Amino acid sequence: IKISMMGIDHLEIAESLFVHAIQEKKIKKRERISTMKRYYRKIKYFILLDIILYGVSVLSTAYMSILLIRFIDRGYQSEFMKIIFLYAFAIGIHLLTAYLCNLLQWVYGNRFRLLLSEDYFTSVIQQQPTDFYSKPAQYYTEFHTQDLKAIEADYLMPMLSILKCIMTLLINFLVLKIYIQEWILFVVMFLALVSLLIPKITAKSLAKRRDQAIEQMKKFQLYNQDLLRGYNWINNRTKAAFQKENRKQIDEQLEKDFRYGKCKSAALVMNAGANMMIILVAIILVGIELKNGRMSFGVASSLMMNIATFVDPFAEITYCINALHTASTLKDRFLHFVNNHQTPLIKQKATSGNQITMEHIDYQIGTYQLKIEELIFEKGKKYLIVGENGAGKSTLMKLLVAALMPTGGSILVDGQPLSKTDRLLKARLGYLPQDFGLFDELTVTQFLDYMAALKGIANPKAAIQKTIQAVNLEEKAKSKIRTLSGGQRQRVGIAQALLG
Repeated sequence: IKISMMGIDHLEIAESLFVHAIQEKKIKKRERISTMKRYYRKIKYFILLDIILYGVSVLSTAYMSILLIRFIDRGYQSEFMKIIFLYAFAIGIHLLTAYLCNLLQWVYGNRFRLLLSEDYFTSVIQQQPTDFYSKPAQYYTEFHTQDLKAIEADYLMPMLSILKCIMTLLINFLVLKIYIQEWILFVVMFLALVSLLIPKITAKSLAKRRDQAIEQMKKFQLYNQDLLRGYNWINNRTKAAFQKENRKQIDEQLEKDFRYGKCKSAALVMNAGANMMIILVAIILVGIELKNGRMSFGVASSLMMNIATFVDPFAEITYCINALHTASTLKDRFLHFVNNHQTPLIKQKATSGNQITMEHIDYQIGTYQLKIEELIFEKGKKYLIVGENGAGKSTLMKLLVAALMPTGGSILVDGQPLSKTDRLLKARLGYLPQDFGLFDELTVTQFLDYMAALKGIANPKAAIQKTIQAVNLEEKAKSKIRTLSGGQRQRVGIAQALLG
């Protein structure tokens, strides 16, 4: 009896865990969808206008098909000039709306990428330092510049393209069925619909090959960067080894690109073959109808000239489905990163900064560990931190300025946790680390103006002028930082620490 009861309990537990897992998966899926919807909503009016104009463009081409039927069947006898005028007018409408649609796509495409870029950058800078430094800076810049553009080109645009293709099919079907028997149109559309199965065959393999090619490209760029850092070590003895290793990396990249290109070529050929078969079937059906006298030459000509209006949308849909599959990995990676790192900024309470207290601090990364039982810094006093190499002096300073967060213990500013006052603290903080970065293409004044904006200084112009005088850089105030000597760059670092 005990065994059976235990079995029931275990089954109930397993069932509840299974249900919980399904519910959690659905919640996460809704979160991902709602996150993407947030971006779509901000460009919805541009998209709506684009779809309306596209509908007008499709109607104009469908009207041209009707004019063609009228012209071939009877128009050349009585309505020649009228049909020519209307045809030219329809062409003008089509070209104008096509231009406006392309222009709108550039507008909302760039807007969409800007929204992704802003959220991605915000998420990057809101990471904990340990998370941020777990990846090289080049990883963030490549995702920022390349992958976000790929999401816009291979995810947003294909989704809208599928919608437009469906609109094209519906409009042309409703217009052409006035002259062409519906069963012929249904047969053509059914065959085109069957061709949609092709992306299911190739999508998974295509997405896998593309991801491999992208990852190999990133790996190659990172490796190349590391290799060129050793430029000073290149000489006659090492040159051959450097070239051999570089060639090896290039060969690996080309192999991944070729495998992706081969898979993509096969998918395109399969799509093209399916489309040609549809055209062949349409030719046979039209021939039968003409032979039996159930179709005029005008209708037959119009159908053959407009067969692409049924085949091309399905071909475009197959291509877009493949693109959506290949870009879904990038989209999910972006959403996962944004959802996990983007938190709303909480209003922080100002402190006087009279006392900073460190209690039971434990900071650990890898095999390195720093422990501090208690340490108090009081306002108005000067402190000298002394220790051997690797003792933790730099780590201690980074903890004090919230560049690192402790894995245990607490840092208090006037009794408030540092995590709740770090932004206000950084606005009033002067800190010059051992290694610091400068923007080489900015002038000294521009760089200090940027730092003053980050600190929220009320009167930056006066503060910058005073600081430049303090470090004796008046003559270099308008010089680009890349032109400064090593000592002058150090003085720029001191200047930014003194600001505010």
